[in-house]
Amino acid sequence: MTILGIDYGEKRVGIALSDTSETLAFPKETFESRKTLLDDVVSLVQKENARIVVLGLSQDLKGNDNPVMEHIRSFKKELETCVNLGKSLNFSESGSLHVKMRHSNYLKGL
Repeated sequence: MTILGIDYGEKRVGIALSDTSETLAFPKETFESRKTLLDDVVSLVQKENARIVVLGLSQDLKGNDNPVMEHIRSFKKELETCVNLGKSLNFSESGSLHVKMRHSNYLKGL
């Protein structure tokens, strides 16, 4: 299974893809935040046969939403209408922290 991660920004949107074991993620592409963004992401989901899509949250250090979160939520709703992923289109609250923890545990042999 492939997981597609989206790091949504006001100017650019970064895309990462996992390997089939879902152990590692690699940068795939960067899109400009423009009118064709939705079509670009839908095409990539289909091309890469992604079964899970994860959108990164944008929050400040206190856990409050940054202004871009409104755009991220809107993009999520639009994406849900274009691709049939069911409950496999989610927000990621842990982001890179989760990756660091998995890597740390791997190094410890856990």
